[in-house]
Amino acid sequence: MTSRNQQGSVLLVAMCFVAVLGIALASYMAVSNQAMRLSNRTYLKGVSEQLAENGLEQALWSLNKSNWDPGVWTISGSTATWAKEFPNTKYGNGVTGSIKVRVDNYNAPFLSTAWNSTTPYVNSSIVSYAGVSEWNVSTAYSVDNLVNYAGVRYRCIVAHTGQTPPNPTYWAINYDYRSWYRCIAGNTNQAPPNPTYWENVTPNIYAEGIVILPGNGGAPIRTQLLAAISTASLFPNAAAATSTLNMNAGGTVDSYNADQDNDPTTVAAPPYSSLGSGYLAVLAGGSTTGTAVTLTNNVVQGYVAAPSGTSPPYAPRVTFGGSASLKNGVVVSPHPTAPNVDLTRISRSPYIPQFDPSPWDSERSYKINDVVRYSSNLYLCKSPPPANQDPGNTTYWTQNAYQPAISGTATIGTAGATTILYTTNVILNDGDTLTIQGSLILDVRGELKVRGTGKIVLEDSASAAIYVGGRVSIGSGSAAAAGIENRSKDPKRLILVGTVSSSPFPNRYLASLPFYGVIYMPKLTGSFTVNANIFGAISGKVVVFPSTANIHYDTSLRTATFSGIDSPFVITNWRELTDAADRITFP
Repeated sequence: MTSRNQQGSVLLVAMCFVAVLGIALASYMAVSNQAMRLSNRTYLKGVSEQLAENGLEQALWSLNKSNWDPGVWTISGSTATWAKEFPNTKYGNGVTGSIKVRVDNYNAPFLSTAWNSTTPYVNSSIVSYAGVSEWNVSTAYSVDNLVNYAGVRYRCIVAHTGQTPPNPTYWAINYDYRSWYRCIAGNTNQAPPNPTYWENVTPNIYAEGIVILPGNGGAPIRTQLLAAISTASLFPNAAAATSTLNMNAGGTVDSYNADQDNDPTTVAAPPYSSLGSGYLAVLAGGSTTGTAVTLTNNVVQGYVAAPSGTSPPYAPRVTFGGSASLKNGVVVSPHPTAPNVDLTRISRSPYIPQFDPSPWDSERSYKINDVVRYSSNLYLCKSPPPANQDPGNTTYWTQNAYQPAISGTATIGTAGATTILYTTNVILNDGDTLTIQGSLILDVRGELKVRGTGKIVLEDSASAAIYVGGRVSIGSGSAAAAGIENRSKDPKRLILVGTVSSSPFPNRYLASLPFYGVIYMPKLTGSFTVNANIFGAISGKVVVFPSTANIHYDTSLRTATFSGIDSPFVITNWRELTDAADRITFP
């Protein structure tokens, strides 16, 4: 082969190599470009999700503030819409973003009263209702339908008929929350959700996050979410402490439902003994520096929740005595030193909601019977006020009236009416009885002290919200007083609230009478000592049961609200709308 031929062959090989290299490089660049596009789309999908979640937060803020500023929201009937645009400088590379929100039935919670069996309802009346129907094998269930089954509430997640809860393919546990309904046919004693008489108008929030990437043909990347809301539960636990919960002896903790008919006008709750003992009670402690929950010899029919430790094996901060029991029949995974404790019934995520007594808020809307604190006084709303009408306006608000210090035997309140009072002290000694009639809101600015056979009695149809700014001292030393007798036996009719943060004297509830109600001590930094049979719930910072602790948790408390305690709206469930048939079109 001549030299010239050899040179031509080398050149041809080199050109082929360069061509192959060019093709490979072009392919690599195309793959890299596609990978970059995919990476950008994945990142921007996450951005669209964050924008949609931001929209949910905006709607939740407006619901909690009752703030639907027409300069921000567009109102049409019972629907509120809101939108926000983000410039292309927000995320760089020319990316633009936007949020769109629609709240259906945004005003239903502020127009409603609790459903009861005696009111004659007319078209367009709006009620709140916590009850749901029992599961039925022949009912065709749709997504988001709610049912009760074996004492637990479930939400349908896949449409079906005849699939028994708790089958996880079709049902998810849905903690008890309140829904709202509008009357569509006049009726009396027809409980929601009977579709002949009621339509569900529980507020729903649709939120959409939109991101547009330049060079993508202008095609938007969207995430659309749907969320349902309700009022937050103040007492989801049988006993809870944001610091430590100590049960230093024995006793039984279990659950029952005192509100079988979901009707607030029912005076007498069925006796605990007739309802059976359930397994839905939760004990919770929140300390992250030491033991959060101590159970010595208690039998707990339910669950325990406490934060994790900071070192392996990151076990929940719970201490059990060898005789303690935590199970529902069979022990699935036994505790190493307490064989009757089932480790599968211990959570590392305690939920201990504690909200402040409601201060008046100029941005909120109020409805009849709302209670607020304003300039050291409690006020009762008697007519929905226009925006920014402070409680000094007597057209809309009733101020608490002065009641001289209460001692000896006395009667306060008016049967069939709501009374709001304040006093300096309540002191009851041996033989003294304070009788409460009607619906009473009592602000005790000093101490509440009961000794010996002294007691407070709520008549059969009475209810009471008692706020104590000083010491709560029911009983003395280790000696029990008679305590508080709630004759209706409905725990939702009595709340005892301590508003003091510190006290040089012990705070306690030591009583021989069963306590049907709830105790709420969110600010007290010292121990609150309890020795009584509790039918209801208790929540505080440091809660101690030095002797036998019998707590029978009323599961209907999960949907209860109480005068003067600010229970905010929360999102009860949400999902991404990936099916085009489920999505809505925003204006």
